[in-house]
Amino acid sequence: MPQGIFLVDGGHYDRLKSTFATPLDLTLLRNKVLPDHPSARSIYFRDIRDASEEDRQRGLFGWLRHNRYEIKGRHFNQDADMPRERYGTNLVELAVEALSISQPGDTVALVASDHKLEPLLRRLLASGIECILVSTLNAPKTIAPSLSLVDAASRFVDIAEFEMNIAYGT
Repeated sequence: MPQGIFLVDGGHYDRLKSTFATPLDLTLLRNKVLPDHPSARSIYFRDIRDASEEDRQRGLFGWLRHNRYEIKGRHFNQDADMPRERYGTNLVELAVEALSISQPGDTVALVASDHKLEPLLRRLLASGIECILVSTLNAPKTIAPSLSLVDAASRFVDIAEFEMNIAYGT
């Protein structure tokens, strides 16, 4: 049976919160984007780089766990001898996960905007998997997805169209 899969690039989610000046309820967003999949598998990808960022994300991570999101990515460990990654390791994990868990007939909704994900979308589509890109074009160029990424998706959902309906706490 085809499944819905909701994948969130946590870095992009942070930029969307800044763009709209409000947190977005990811569960409401998922239900709007995947209405035929009320029990869609939901995964939030975020690399935590330092103790301060870990502290800032604690409330969100608690909310995500409470709402049955899987949380994946590197977690800060001050004792670990790991070089600090600037950006992108969570995108690799997101792509690998998307390819690993999706099957032909599934629908993958991706809250992201990084143009590096274009090959992932093209691969999923070639495998018979619908790809919905979720972001906004109503944002600075550094936040909005490139038109080539939008074109690579089966469908694009612009959050600006219903942002007030998915603002956290509405």
